[in-house]
Amino acid sequence: MKALATKLPFSLFLSLRYLRPKRTFVSVITLISVLGVTLGVWILTTVIAIMTGFNIQMRERILGTQAHLTAQLPKSAPIQAWPDLLKELSAFPEVKDVAPFVEGQAVIDFHNIVWVVRVMGVAPRPGAIQDKLHALIPPPEAVRSFGAFDLSDDNVILGRLLADGIGIPVGETIILHSVANGREILDANNEGREPEQMILPAELSVTGIYQNDDEEPDSPLVYVPLEVAQPLFENPGTINGIDLELTQPYQVQKVKAALAARFPEYEWTSWIDRNAAEFNAVAQERTNMYFLLFMIMVVAAFCITNTMITVTTQKRHEIGLMRAVGANKNQVVAAFLCQGFYVGLIGTGAGLLLAFGTLVFRRFIIRGLGWAFGMDPYDPSLAFLWNLPAKITALDLSVISTGAFLASAVAALWPATIAANLDPAAALRNQTTA
Repeated sequence: MKALATKLPFSLFLSLRYLRPKRTFVSVITLISVLGVTLGVWILTTVIAIMTGFNIQMRERILGTQAHLTAQLPKSAPIQAWPDLLKELSAFPEVKDVAPFVEGQAVIDFHNIVWVVRVMGVAPRPGAIQDKLHALIPPPEAVRSFGAFDLSDDNVILGRLLADGIGIPVGETIILHSVANGREILDANNEGREPEQMILPAELSVTGIYQNDDEEPDSPLVYVPLEVAQPLFENPGTINGIDLELTQPYQVQKVKAALAARFPEYEWTSWIDRNAAEFNAVAQERTNMYFLLFMIMVVAAFCITNTMITVTTQKRHEIGLMRAVGANKNQVVAAFLCQGFYVGLIGTGAGLLLAFGTLVFRRFIIRGLGWAFGMDPYDPSLAFLWNLPAKITALDLSVISTGAFLASAVAALWPATIAANLDPAAALRNQTTA
C-alpha cells in the first residue's frame, strides 16, 4: 500500500496524507466538513426526489381525469357540423379518441332538496375516453356499491361528495331543471307576462357514483347522456366542444399547434393550459427548495474553508520545507484543492447513499415515526404520507453532485492560494506542526 502511495503524483499523495485520520483537532474539523456535505446532499436529494414524485403523481392524476385536449368555438358557441369534425379529428395519427360534449349549469332536485350543479352531457364511444370515465367509479365497499358508468339511457352519474352530501344512493331518481327556466320566469315576472317557453325537466336514474379528488363541493359535476343535456341547454343537435385523447399526452402542445393551424376557428385548450397555475406553483416551490436547501452546502463550504485555513496554519513549516526543496506553487495549490475535492467526494457519496436508503425505506420510516409519535400511518387522512411518492432523476443527481463538488473545490481555493504564497524562509522559521 505504501509502495502504491509513493507512485502517486506529489499533490495527490500530500492531500491523502493530510486526510489520514489522526487524533488531532484538524481531523475533527475535517470530519465535520465531510458531515456538512453529507447532510446537505442527503437532505437536498431526498426533498427534491419527493417533490419530483409529487409532481409526477399530480400529472398522472390529471391525465387520468381530464381530457388531453379540448376544442371549442369562441364563447362556447354551439358547434353545428360536429359529426364531420369528429371524423377529421379522428384521422389525425396523434389522436387516440374523441368525444363530443355539452356543458352547462342545472338544478338537481331530490326529495325537495335542490342543488346547483354543473352538467356534462357526453356520448362516449368504446375507446380511451370511455375507459377513463369508467375508471372514475370506485370499487364496491362492504356495505355499499357505486354502480357503473352507464349512460346508455336516461341515466345520471353523480360525484361522491354530492351523493353523500344529499344522501342519494345508486338506483334513486333525481330531476334536473334547466336554469333557463328560472331566467324565463324572472324575465316574465319583471315584464308582467306569462312565461313563453319552458324546458321540460329531465327525470334521471342514478346508475353510478364516481370519485374524483378534484371534485368541487360548491359546484359538483354530474354526467348525463348527450341527448339529455342538449335540450336542457337549448342546444338541440349541437354540442359545446370536443374532448381529445392523445397517444402521447406530454406532446400535447405540439399537437395543439398543429390542430390550431388546421382549424383556426376553434379555441384549443390542453391539460397543461388548464393546470398552468398549479404546475407553475410546483415548479416555483421546487426552485425555492433548491435554493434554500443549497444553503446547507454553503455552510459546509465554510466548514471546508475553515478546515483548509487550519491545515495551512498547522502545516506552515511543512509547506515552507516543500517549497524550499523545489515544490512549486501549483503543486501546493493542487494538494489543498485535492483535499477539498476529496471532502466533497466522500461527503457527496455518503449523502447519496443516505438519500437512496431514506427513499427506499421511506414508508417504513414513516410507519416508525407514526408509532413513535402515536399516529396511525394507515389513517385515510394521512394516506398521502403513507404513499409518499419519490422520483430521482439523472438531472437532479447531476445538479446536486456537481454543486457539492464545486462548493468543496471553491471553498478550498482561497486557503490553497494562501498556502502557495507563503514565503519559504518565513514558513521555516515557524516551527508549529500538527
